[in-house]
This record gives sequence, structure tokens and C-alpha cells, in this order.
Amino acid sequence: MSSPSNAPSISASPPVYSTNTPPPHYCIDPTNGERSIEHSPHPMRRIPDGTFVRSHGNLTVLLTQQEDGISSPVYGRMGSIAGAVLSSSEGIIEVKIQLEGRLHFLSSERGSRTVATVSETYTLWNCSRAEIESCPSSLSFSFSLPPAYKDGGTSYPLPPTFQAAFTAGSELVVTSVYTVIASTTAVRRPVMLGFDKMSTMRIPITYYPRTRPERPPLYTPLLSSVKSCPEEWNQVLVTVEAKQNYNALPIQCNIFVPSVRAFSFSDVIPFHIQLSGPLFSLLMLFPHRSTEYEPSISVTMHRQIVVEIQGRRSWQNQEIGVGTMRPIPPPPFHRDRDEEKSIDWGGEIQCKPTVKVGGFAASGVSVKDYILFSLEPPSNSPFLPARGHVPILLTTNSWVDAPYET
Repeated sequence: MSSPSNAPSISASPPVYSTNTPPPHYCIDPTNGERSIEHSPHPMRRIPDGTFVRSHGNLTVLLTQQEDGISSPVYGRMGSIAGAVLSSSEGIIEVKIQLEGRLHFLSSERGSRTVATVSETYTLWNCSRAEIESCPSSLSFSFSLPPAYKDGGTSYPLPPTFQAAFTAGSELVVTSVYTVIASTTAVRRPVMLGFDKMSTMRIPITYYPRTRPERPPLYTPLLSSVKSCPEEWNQVLVTVEAKQNYNALPIQCNIFVPSVRAFSFSDVIPFHIQLSGPLFSLLMLFPHRSTEYEPSISVTMHRQIVVEIQGRRSWQNQEIGVGTMRPIPPPPFHRDRDEEKSIDWGGEIQCKPTVKVGGFAASGVSVKDYILFSLEPPSNSPFLPARGHVPILLTTNSWVDAPYET
């Protein structure tokens, strides 16, 4: 079959254009007739201008770009650790600054393990014993935290400062710590007094890598948005089964949370709970006799901490948030015991202010967070308990944070 007569020829030359034509003017803000399709805010973070000072004897360490009044210097991802070492210059032959990181985890059932996450040493001053020079009284330094470390040939992101200890039942402990160490070596006078004199100062620092969700959650109630924006909600289905020897059909429980499933520590997370099934089953689960016969329904936030030592795992769970729920009035319906009906609740949950870091995985340690739904019927109920969980990611910042003051 021949090609259409008006088809372009593949051998046709490209159109002639001038290389002298300047590119169009670019403006970061929309002009008349233009609009922004998508925008990700990046508020400028104010850099602290305070100085952390720690002294011991003749040795003083200054760490700059810190908030005033803090008990421990704080650094973010690949943060710059900068400052100065001040010391007496008499007889000093060496001045060093070190950064140490240790991840330690212990299980009473599996043993313990310690992993070096950072081990770096920087010599700020060094001179010969034969010709001792005058050491400067102030030596500046600046170096950055590494983004990752290796353990057994596997690379892991540098874990945040973290501490968790469970002593009830099976003991489980996880600590991730970082320390800046300043040291000086001086020659004793006279030399016959013996070994060199060393002065050392250890300063614990806090490592909190900053994170934020990739997009904002939808705060519109589910019933008014699930049809128009179903992709904005993540759904988890849990079946509430009946006990044996009871003539009751199962009830389906749907748990809805925003599909982004990443929230900051300060975010109030919306959720929706829907129980659906035959009216007869719902009436058996929620009898109208007394509240003592009604099931207990709760939504909580939990953190699971897992340690693996020699291929064997131990774990503990910790409650880090409690949700609030309110019933949503149902639409009018006819009383038909076999007809499918539903009961709805809306609610919010937020993690406790004591939570400072999100989940992470490093060496044999895993920290994960969940929203947990729990339904506990009374003992005389024909239904069994039911649970469902939604994995979430907690971040240091919300998707939209107010810009820091300058």
C-alpha cells in the first residue's frame, strides 16, 4: 500500500532558524496568562548563630552554629561540625579532634553487639619533641558528618541519635550515640617526670537528620472525598470473625488513612473507620442493652523496635500516640436484618512530643512506626477480637513548614 500523498518526506531538511534569537525570558513567578502546575515549598532554615562552650582544666572547645542554652550540640544530615580548640600553648606537641559514633544493641535472649558508625580523627597541631614550637592558643576545625557507614560490606544511612530500653520481661536496649573528642598532648617538664601529659574532653552531640513527606496529606473528610479523590486514601481491610457455634456473618472493617502515609511529628493525622456487614451482625456486635456489652474500639500509634543478632530476632513495641474518635451519623435506612449496613467513625491521631526521630534501619536494628486499629468485643460477644495496622513514616518536618525567622 502506497503512503498518502501528503505525508512528509523523511529526507526533508529541517526548517531554517536563526542562532541569534535569544532564549525567552525566564521568571520564577507566573506572568499574565500563566499559572503554577505544582510547587514544592522549601522554606529557608535559619542557621543558629550561638556558640556551645565546654571547658575542662586548660582545655576549652567551642562549637559554632548552635542554639543558645542547649545541653548538647545538634547537627543534621551531613552537618558541618565547626569550632575551635583553645588550650594552653606551653609544651603542647599535638592537638587532635575526633568524631566517634557507636550503635549498641542488646537482647537478653540473643546477646549484644556494638557497631562503629563513625571513627574519624583530625590532627590540628603537631610538632617535633626535639624542637617544640609554640602551639597556637586557638586552633579552628571544620568537618562534616558522613552520610553513611559500612558494616559487613553493606552500606547504611547514618542512624540518628536514639535510645530505647525495655526491661520488663525480655530486656531489649538500643542506643545510637555520637561524641566529639578533643585532646592535647604536652611534654612534661622536666622530661624525667615521665610520660607525656594528655588532656581529653568528650562532648556528646545529637544527630537528627531532617526529613519531610513528599506531598501533603488530604484533610478533607473521607465520605466527601473518597469518590472524587480515591487515590488520596490508603485502605486496609480487617475481618471481624464470629466465634464458633454462633449464627453470625463476619463484619468487614475498613481503615482509611491519607495515602501519603508520611507525617511529621507535629502533624495531626486524619483517619476513618468503617464497620460494614449485615444489620443482624452489627446489632449483635453493638447491642442496645448497655455500654458494658459494646466492643472497645481504639486507634493508637506504635513503634516497633527489632534487633537481630546472629540471625535471630527480638523485638518490643512501644505506644507513641493515642487517637481520638467520634461517630458519624448514618443516613436513614429501612430495618432489614439481611441488608448490608455500615457504621462510621472519623478521628485524628498525633505522636507524643517525646518522639524526636523517625524510623530507621542500621546494621541489626530496625525501627518502624504503625497506626494500629484494635477492636475488643466483651467476653460474652459472639465476635472475636480484630486488629489491623497501617505502616507509616514519621518525619522531622511537615510538608509545609512555616519559614524560620531571620
